[in-house]
Amino acid sequence: GFDYDNNYQYDYMGASFSLNAKSAQKVSASNVFTATGYEELGAVSATTNAANSTVEVKVYRLNEGAAAADDGELVAAGRDSFAYSGFHTVALSQPVKLSKDERFSVVETIIDEQGNYYVSYEAAPKDAQAGYAADGSAEEGLVQYTVKSNKGESFVWSEEDGWEDFKEVSSVFADKTIMNTGNIMIKAFTKNADVTVPQLIKLQVSSYDKTGSLLGETQEITPSAAAEITLPSYTDHVVMVPVLNDPQGNAELTVSGRTFAVNEDIPRSVLKTGAQVTVTTLADTEGYQGSSYRFTVKALDLSLIHISEPTRLDVIS
Repeated sequence: GFDYDNNYQYDYMGASFSLNAKSAQKVSASNVFTATGYEELGAVSATTNAANSTVEVKVYRLNEGAAAADDGELVAAGRDSFAYSGFHTVALSQPVKLSKDERFSVVETIIDEQGNYYVSYEAAPKDAQAGYAADGSAEEGLVQYTVKSNKGESFVWSEEDGWEDFKEVSSVFADKTIMNTGNIMIKAFTKNADVTVPQLIKLQVSSYDKTGSLLGETQEITPSAAAEITLPSYTDHVVMVPVLNDPQGNAELTVSGRTFAVNEDIPRSVLKTGAQVTVTTLADTEGYQGSSYRFTVKALDLSLIHISEPTRLDVIS
């Protein structure tokens, strides 16, 4: 009955070699993932290492730049109990819609029947372990386990320390002289969604003075990692028009944290040097975010000066 298109995971070692950290105080663990497309998160995994364990699951849609696993919107929560230890697939009551490049976290709190909390994570002995050769004979140093984790992937929470990156604190979870630690054992399972999102071809920027006269020509700026908007001197306000690959598509403009409509006058006061302009295209299916494109306002171009009406000079002979 497992029917998902994508498996987000860091624990490639799985239960081949893993350890558990147990505590009488509440501890939680999380993995943070980034959606690679427009998808529906329908289930997560949980690894229990004791009979009659209870798993509490929370899913967060993370804020931009979030450093903690619960810094965002709680979009799903559930609780399930398992009579046997092992690997479990926990279905969410309602799928969570994920947009491309959106970060989300799966937070799990696991409790055994004695009321102890524990965290399951990958581990690997530094020395090669015994195994069996092709002829069935035991052989020392035959199997080498390797695990690796990166910052920003796995997190642990405790009442004393709050959220900490597992990469930074994993040394306290195992004897580092003989063990290496990897990631928290949590996976996320998604299905691909049929969503159309228009793409930005270019941003047209027209600058006007106080009289409403156009200054220079309308700029047409192609989105890129270093896209800049250059304003002429004497700019009083600008008008921005996103040009999309779909004439029926829509987009939103955000300038210095304020939202403006397409073709709306944007005052010079919010277009200071270094200001961020974000164009967000809108997905055709409700609940999904579109694509975002960022532009930076550059220092005024003093070469594009405003020429006022000529002044008549009387010549004195």
